[in-house]
Amino acid sequence: MKNVIDLYGERQLFEVRRYMLTEGKANGVNCIDVDLGNLTFTLVADRGLDIQGLKFCGTQVAFISKNGIVSPSYYNPETYGWLDSFGGGFLTTCGLASAGGPCEYEGIKHGLHGRFSHIPAENISVRRENRSGDLYVIIEGLVRESRLMGCDYELHRKIEAKVGGDSFTLNDRIVNASDTPQPLMLLYHINFGYPFICPDTELEIPGSLSIEPFDKNAEEGLSTWDVYPLPKAGIPEQVFLHKVKKDKNGISTFTLKNNVTSPKMRLDVRYSADSLPYLTQWKSLRPGEYVTALEPCNNHVKGVAWEKENGNLRMLKPGEEEHMMVEFCFTKK
Repeated sequence: MKNVIDLYGERQLFEVRRYMLTEGKANGVNCIDVDLGNLTFTLVADRGLDIQGLKFCGTQVAFISKNGIVSPSYYNPETYGWLDSFGGGFLTTCGLASAGGPCEYEGIKHGLHGRFSHIPAENISVRRENRSGDLYVIIEGLVRESRLMGCDYELHRKIEAKVGGDSFTLNDRIVNASDTPQPLMLLYHINFGYPFICPDTELEIPGSLSIEPFDKNAEEGLSTWDVYPLPKAGIPEQVFLHKVKKDKNGISTFTLKNNVTSPKMRLDVRYSADSLPYLTQWKSLRPGEYVTALEPCNNHVKGVAWEKENGNLRMLKPGEEEHMMVEFCFTKK
């Protein structure tokens, strides 16, 4: 590839386009389209530098909710108001002061899944690197979740991928920039929709140590947690919490396979289990909301108050950092 880049010009091999949306609830939202050849995706700069649509070889992989891209100005922090502006997308980051169900902790009310995904990123940079003849695109940015006389989290995000390749990696470095210890709750809401998810999709979580149903609805579906039947009107969502074995390098994995779409594809997701010891699974099989999410996380998805009460809360000391890695590897079958 080095000779091709030198002879023909690297600009033809990829495209990164920054722009602002101008209509509806998306008006004023800044986005970044990244086209690497086999992989194309949209970063929403004003929503935590999260990922909206993602296509592999032309096939949509992400779940796109009926809300679509919504400006953070419409964020409703009360109880379940997060759902009013949840666009689905390939990746929605949840946290950082709380994730999971709404609750009250130390006098502060936290809505579903926290504030992070409604905070605009800053100091965004896009650059390219030639690594031994392979061309890489790197996007970086900073997202700060803060409160006067309270938390001050800095999340430094880096997304990097090889041009023409079939994988990309997300690395987050989270810093407690305040002068007091702060809870750290993080959940990567990775959302998969049709046509990638269908009744023929196979989900594998190798090394699964336990599966905990979130509620009664999940208890009733425990025996079919990895099955995705046809859509059914009004069917309730189901949520399961997996404890997954990690390898000698501290990495856990899950795999999704689709043998129907063209091309047939497989996705292997690897993530840092030392900092993300749990994997939440969300299933919604309603018409138009046919989606599953696999969510590496460091909590039980019940809110910061529950984590504290049950002795599971991860606390960051002043100046302390936590590092998270999630790698997405696609394969054409």
